[in-house]
Amino acid sequence: MNYLIELYKRFKSQIVNLSIYLLASLIPMLLALMANPSIAMNMSPEDYAIVGYYAAFNTLLAPLINFFLLHYYTKRFFELNDEERLILKATIFKALILFSLLLAVGSIVVLYFYIAIFNADSKIPFLPYAVMSVMVLPITGIYS
Repeated sequence: MNYLIELYKRFKSQIVNLSIYLLASLIPMLLALMANPSIAMNMSPEDYAIVGYYAAFNTLLAPLINFFLLHYYTKRFFELNDEERLILKATIFKALILFSLLLAVGSIVVLYFYIAIFNADSKIPFLPYAVMSVMVLPITGIYS
């Protein structure tokens, strides 16, 4: 028991930092989990299945589209002076706008071929759900 207390005291700052970092990821998940029942009550089972089907692709495509550039900016924020921060921010936003739109369009094309090849008998329509679910990613990536 004393060994665990010593470890905690030794790594307390790292544990706190890790907890804060993970909490930032857990809060949106918990909010989505709490909102899910009220969303499901107002949808038909077919509509709920369509939303869930395309939401699964968002999980796969989000890291590609958002590039983790905003995390890079957050990391570099305190290492740069004000002028360098402004230049870095402008560069990252330009890259996010251009690359995320290109990758979103590319993802829609790949998703279309994936569904056409592996899920051709699906009753879930491709348009507009795929476009709406994929195009949300560049917008939310830039916003966040």
